[in-house]
Amino acid sequence: MNPMVLALLTTITIPATHACADFVEFSDRAEWVAAIGGFEQMQTISFYGYPSGTPLYDQYADLGALFPDGNDYIASSSAYLLDGAGAISLFGPITLEFEAPRTSIGIHFPGFLILKLYSQGALIYTSNEFGVGGAGFFGGVISSEPFDLVEIFDPSGDVSIDTVHFGLPVPGPGGLGLLAIAGFLFRHPHRR
Repeated sequence: MNPMVLALLTTITIPATHACADFVEFSDRAEWVAAIGGFEQMQTISFYGYPSGTPLYDQYADLGALFPDGNDYIASSSAYLLDGAGAISLFGPITLEFEAPRTSIGIHFPGFLILKLYSQGALIYTSNEFGVGGAGFFGGVISSEPFDLVEIFDPSGDVSIDTVHFGLPVPGPGGLGLLAIAGFLFRHPHRR
């Protein structure tokens, strides 16, 4: 096998570490949207259109997002300033699991909010506390390391969120590796 291809394959299979990841927090939605590259680089869950009390699980699977806990519910409240609809959890955090990793998340919420980001089961980041009580807050994080699960906490008790935005899925290491190999092979054709 060509030594360059072997070196490339070896480099691709080395697992990423969390020690070098960078995280940036945002309390302003406009700044968060600009930092991720604009509205076309995000997906949104508004919770609007479902009756209050609807359990959350796979309603947003088409966006690659699941609520696996079974204790998160859609709610209606005037505290949800964007559209009157949001989500609550009375028994711990709201957990949002992504089918493909993401590098950004932003949430409108009333009250307080702490985000815990996980990658393949490992905690990679815990945010500072967002909000000061009342309604109309935003908390967002952009990570240099992709994450596949977010736990959303309110340190004062029950968790309540208005609308969730998250960046588009990032290609997995296998996808990036195949692209790199294909690019290398097409640049260096074999002689017959």
